[in-house]
Amino acid sequence: MKPLIIFGDYATGKTLNAGAFKKYFKKDRIVDEWDGQTALKPGDLALINTHAPWVDTSVLAYSSYNSISIGAALSLIPNPIIPTPNNRAHTPRNKEMSAVVITTDFPDTIRRRKKLLMSHYKKERFIANWNGKTPLMPTDIAVSATSPSQMIGEFQLISAAEAKAAIEYLMKP
Repeated sequence: MKPLIIFGDYATGKTLNAGAFKKYFKKDRIVDEWDGQTALKPGDLALINTHAPWVDTSVLAYSSYNSISIGAALSLIPNPIIPTPNNRAHTPRNKEMSAVVITTDFPDTIRRRKKLLMSHYKKERFIANWNGKTPLMPTDIAVSATSPSQMIGEFQLISAAEAKAAIEYLMKP
């Protein structure tokens, strides 16, 4: 049984749903925060953060392993856990006092649902094109195409995939 790699941005639900992925894909072992270099065993389910600087993402294109995006994997499992500021593995110590930044190169979908996201993350002000440097208030939710490594300040970083998953979940009847 070939190893399977589930790849995606930071905090998009890979670890939160690892048990459900293991069961759905009938895998034997979960390798969380896989580095892209360590050999995987048959039956392994590897979770990889595509934006971590230590990860070699070329393995996704050139390896003999199967791979699937976090978005596609979430669509397959029943009742996926959608990451929120309250259930994330890497939540800042004082999440109520942190702005939320959504990273995306395609902000239109996010902007169209800004009221829904503001309500979900309990924020009062929406900043459509944050430059990554202007100070944010704890009541802000911002959208930025800036690389997270270039951003300055304290905030909860949320990927576009996580924001879209939250929107889809919140729009269900």
